[in-house]
Amino acid sequence: MSLHFLGANRITGAIAWSALDLLRGDELSRLKQCPPHDCRWLFIDRTKNGSRRWCEMNSCGNRAKKQSHRKMAD
Repeated sequence: MSLHFLGANRITGAIAWSALDLLRGDELSRLKQCPPHDCRWLFIDRTKNGSRRWCEMNSCGNRAKKQSHRKMAD
């Protein structure tokens, strides 16, 4: 089935539909929130062992690793 949203609902409708898919599916238990206080992105951890920590390694992950390294160097 294909749904078509019009006007402002093109964005909100697509987001709502994706949220429903997530709630009905089997990946809800893999939903995580990125931990930094200045990032509130959600992501689905599709790693085999469920160990993903950040929304993106290139942004939040690198920043967290830099902060950890600085703390260890002090």
